[in-house]
Amino acid sequence: MEHYRERIKLEAARRSIPALFHFTQMRNLESIVEHGLVPRQALDDARHPYRPSDRFRIDGKPDTISLSISHVNYSMFEAKRLEDPSSEWVVLLLDPAILWEKHCRFCYRNAASKEMTSARGAQAGPKTFNWLFIAEDGTDCGWTPARNDAEVLVYGNIEPHYIGAAWIDEMSLARYVQGQLDRISDEDLSTFVRPFLCPGIWDQSG
Repeated sequence: MEHYRERIKLEAARRSIPALFHFTQMRNLESIVEHGLVPRQALDDARHPYRPSDRFRIDGKPDTISLSISHVNYSMFEAKRLEDPSSEWVVLLLDPAILWEKHCRFCYRNAASKEMTSARGAQAGPKTFNWLFIAEDGTDCGWTPARNDAEVLVYGNIEPHYIGAAWIDEMSLARYVQGQLDRISDEDLSTFVRPFLCPGIWDQSG
């Protein structure tokens, strides 16, 4: 493992990051379980049908997959659900190993913001990774980024074995979602049924 990847791994372990989060429409789940998370550019090139959460990818990075650390980007997730209230959603909890096993860029705020779309906006490496957790007043926020809209942009596919659990808000969907998770691994992958409320699944679980 390259030295910088090892440093990211050690920093993630020190902060006890529980999971990475990705929300998507339920209709995408079966394909994700089969093929993994695939960047929009690759899906478009292959003419593979899907329902995007972000219609335009105004961050200009259609070759990446957007994840959040330790909790979902609640403000964005709420906005997407309000845009399409008839759709069912699922939040996937992913292995933090993605942070050091994949080529990532770390954005201390939304990747589509002016700061992040500038040449110096989003960067890779352990130093930039650490910046995600430091507030403007210098406070270290521990296992959660300082800003709710901080993002990790992952280049390339995220294979199904990185999926560790799913979060849904309707019990009626639990059997279907758990059945999909069971296709990934013989291990017991969990389906959490809880309201999609801020701040997130860990704080609600007590």
